[in-house]
Amino acid sequence: MLAYFYAGEYGQALAATRSNLNPTLYDYVYRPLTYAHLGREVEAATAGSELLQRNPEYSAERFLSDTGGFARDVELNRFLDGHRQAGLPICATEEQLAKSPDMKRLEP
Repeated sequence: MLAYFYAGEYGQALAATRSNLNPTLYDYVYRPLTYAHLGREVEAATAGSELLQRNPEYSAERFLSDTGGFARDVELNRFLDGHRQAGLPICATEEQLAKSPDMKRLEP
């Protein structure tokens, strides 16, 4: 799924996230981003709401801090553009930052 997403093959990425019988955090994170890149705003919002219900403290900063981030700006930009289009939080809250002062910071 990640290879499809970062190659811009959003239809294939979506099929991969939807076919997983045991969805992982990555499926829940990338599903709204993929819908957003496909221009499917309603589905992006719905999938984004599901992600935030499962993980109310989710933000791109938290996810990237936990997973290590990206080696190239092109992947980071695709990831963040999906967040913006899906209406998902990019920046952690001040409270979250206080709990994790070493969190990777991003431009909003």
